Amino acid sequence: MTGRSRFILVIFILFFTITLPLFAAEPSFRLAIDSTSLEKGVSSNLRLIVENASGAEVVEIQGLENFQVINQGRSTSTSIVNGAISRSETYSYVILPREAGEFSLKGIVRYRGKTYETNQLQVTVRERSSLGESGLADIFIKTVIGRTEVYFGEKIPLSYELYTRYNIESYGFLEEPDLSAFLVQETGRDSSRGNYLELGGRSYLRYNVREVILTPVTTGTHEIPAVNFQVNVSTGGFFSSSRPVYLQTEPVGIVVNPLPREGQPANFTGLVGQLAIESSYDKTELNYGEPLVLKVRLSGSCNLDTLERIITEELPGLSVYETVTKREEGVVNGRYQTSREFEIIIVPDSPGELEIPELTIPYFNPETEEYESVRIPAVTIQVKGEMPVFSTNQEAAERPEPIVRETIRIEQVNYALADDGYLLIRFKKDNLTIILYIFLSLLLLSLVIVIIYKYWKTRNNRLRELYREARKEKDEERLFAILNEMLKYRYGFSLKAIPRERLEVKIADKELLRELLEVLVYFEEKALNRNRQQELDLREKVKNIYNLLKHENI
Repeated sequence: MTGRSRFILVIFILFFTITLPLFAAEPSFRLAIDSTSLEKGVSSNLRLIVENASGAEVVEIQGLENFQVINQGRSTSTSIVNGAISRSETYSYVILPREAGEFSLKGIVRYRGKTYETNQLQVTVRERSSLGESGLADIFIKTVIGRTEVYFGEKIPLSYELYTRYNIESYGFLEEPDLSAFLVQETGRDSSRGNYLELGGRSYLRYNVREVILTPVTTGTHEIPAVNFQVNVSTGGFFSSSRPVYLQTEPVGIVVNPLPREGQPANFTGLVGQLAIESSYDKTELNYGEPLVLKVRLSGSCNLDTLERIITEELPGLSVYETVTKREEGVVNGRYQTSREFEIIIVPDSPGELEIPELTIPYFNPETEEYESVRIPAVTIQVKGEMPVFSTNQEAAERPEPIVRETIRIEQVNYALADDGYLLIRFKKDNLTIILYIFLSLLLLSLVIVIIYKYWKTRNNRLRELYREARKEKDEERLFAILNEMLKYRYGFSLKAIPRERLEVKIADKELLRELLEVLVYFEEKALNRNRQQELDLREKVKNIYNLLKHENI
């Protein structure tokens, strides 16, 4: 490039720089929104567009306090049309309406010492549409709760359902719902597959994005707050891309009523809900030494995880051993459903005619608001055979008349080895029947001892397994759940399902009772968001309770 060319280029640049403002368009400030008709719980994109005012400052957007700002950003662009240069800055806001109603939005901008106002937007926010109504949004989320007024111990299904007319790539909660007032159990339902349905004459795809079962830990009024939810909606096209849409769940208030004291049965174990029963004995006649099997199936909406045993009282003349053979639970048509199958082995202690009384299982029915019971009918069984009779010197002394009794007599004990190398003991033939009875009785006694030993060993093993799980757990809610499992395996009830006054009756060990009450008070205060005087080392408490439980005789 020659010197002359350089001179011309410099002159041109100076001329362009000096005259640039003459070609620039006038500054402008404008407010825009996707739609002026909004629905609660569905986001919209609000934009404040600043043109030809580089360095302008957005002072405020009047009326924005009626909305929750989920996300915001800023972008710039420059264009030249017919020699006119245009620069623009766009301030973007993703907003969610806080309330229904009529609202005004207007931007205030400061530029070169002057204050400018944008145009004013009139926005209408309507309440959420009910399912089946016309005018539903193209995408929305619903909070589905089984009941909003329940009783302490009652199981409550909670689910969040996403409805969309768009193709979506992904979704998820921006924060976890606060469910600290409840014990939370995930159902494990697959949320990745949706199903089509018609709403308001339009086709939607529905996803059950989360489903849990709640159990209140305290009485009173609790709120499940609204939470924000993000859906990435596919924009289509050759290249895969998406845009975020923000939704908000509905807050839900739940009233937890205490169980009434009036009419509460003495053997009530905390079952709340509706309950049905099926039961059957495998026979009514058996030989002495044979077991009788009672099969019981309980089903309904009760919190059956609090029930460990069907037969809670001793049955005279009978030995009872219970096991749970099958457990099922889940949500069916928005209602909690569960079932438990028990196999109860009953061993008569003596031959003859024995009466097994009617067995009752009480529960509180929230529908009728009364205590009710399911029943296993009484049955009479015939135990055939004879029980071996043993006489003692004490019994003989108490009889007024002398009696002739046959005793076992060892005729000869040969301590020398026989020709075949075996040690021989010879008995009188007439006493062989008595010896056989003694042998069978000792065998039966040994079998009973082994069964009882294995039963108690199994209980302690299960308790040990739960404690090992607790030692690894850091989450307080999970630790509390494991502690309740320990109590259920030992006593048949949990802290979350038994009134405090009944707890004080059930637990005889004062040290154990004190430890349990400290844990219970801690979680009650936590659920109510009270300021606690001191923090509780929950893992240490669970350790102390475990050491007391494993030495407790039930």
